Amino acid sequence: FDGPGLAQVAGGDADLAVGATTIKGDFSGKASIAYLGGQGTFERRDGKHFMRLERGQVKRTYEITQTIGSQTLPVILSSVATNPDASLALIATSVVLAMVPPLIFAIVFQRFLTRGLVAALGKG
Repeated sequence: FDGPGLAQVAGGDADLAVGATTIKGDFSGKASIAYLGGQGTFERRDGKHFMRLERGQVKRTYEITQTIGSQTLPVILSSVATNPDASLALIATSVVLAMVPPLIFAIVFQRFLTRGLVAALGKG
């Protein structure tokens, strides 16, 4: 769990301040996520939101000060790809998922795309 705090990870112009309308999820302290032998829990104390990370003897608590707002897919992919803690499987999955919508679009509208390209070339 080494690395910058969540506020630094979230970064970007589209980020929103944490508040009742901007943060979603279960911060009751009961929700958790397990990853690579570690455990992350989410809680709210004194009106603030926290993520507690534990793996072995390492225990850290980060205050969540920003949420990720609307960002384009390339921005999200670049933040995942430049994260030193991101697994190659996560990066590969993200890239494949990013490719699926354009491929479906190209396959479904192939006939129209081809007609448009041929028409444009014929005008030259």
